[in-house]
Amino acid sequence: MKRTLLAGLAVGCLAIVAAFPVSAQGLRWGVSAGVLMPMGDYNTIDKPGWIVGAGVMIKAGTGGMRIVLATRYTSVALNPSLNFLPITVGLTFGK
Repeated sequence: MKRTLLAGLAVGCLAIVAAFPVSAQGLRWGVSAGVLMPMGDYNTIDKPGWIVGAGVMIKAGTGGMRIVLATRYTSVALNPSLNFLPITVGLTFGK
């Protein structure tokens, strides 16, 4: 029952991930959050974790090019715990 409840909670959290892109004067931003749920036999090694992230896109020039900067913080409950913060920088082309 506990495992089913946790799996249901994870699916619910993923279904309501907060992602709010907003466009104002060439600026778009978004935030996200989620739960990491180990399944099967892997749960003997790993425990539930969590992830939060944010990103921004800034219009570059008069075309559809945008500069993208995004990051997310991930915490995995291993022993010892594993935490990491990758940062993504790039360009998008189009709308």
